[in-house]
Amino acid sequence: MERRELLSLSGIAAIAGAFAAATESPAQGVPQTVEVVSGKRVLRIYADADGNTQIQELLISTKPGRTRRTDAAHVTELTYAEYTSSSVEDWHRAPGRQFSISMSGEIEVEVSGGKKHAIHAGDIVFLEDLQGKGHITRILTPVTNLFIRVADGFDVVAWARGEA
Repeated sequence: MERRELLSLSGIAAIAGAFAAATESPAQGVPQTVEVVSGKRVLRIYADADGNTQIQELLISTKPGRTRRTDAAHVTELTYAEYTSSSVEDWHRAPGRQFSISMSGEIEVEVSGGKKHAIHAGDIVFLEDLQGKGHITRILTPVTNLFIRVADGFDVVAWARGEA
């Protein structure tokens, strides 16, 4: 298997783990233990109260067990995208509250104040800068992405903490 195929499979595995519902139903009123998965994170891109776009790194918490997973996030749509050449999408806002999962390639995102962040294959980004300035996206190499739209009321911070 080529490295690109392995990276794509790891991205699909990350999606499956992040969005699969637990098979056991916890007893009512019994708090669930959550653990932080070392190194697994979601980058949150959001607009602050002043309309400036910020980036926040959230560690993903999972429930312990043979299969460690998060609570389910209800998905409203899924889009696959290929960017075949380097390009820059100047200041723009996310079209909706969505996860962007990079399957392959290299991206750089720039937020307010000139802060830049590299996005690599396997990275999970949550885009919710629907208002304000937006962000710049630089496609550095050919990229494949999955965009997974969630319901308007979805709270990515609570989800990442295992509180959703």
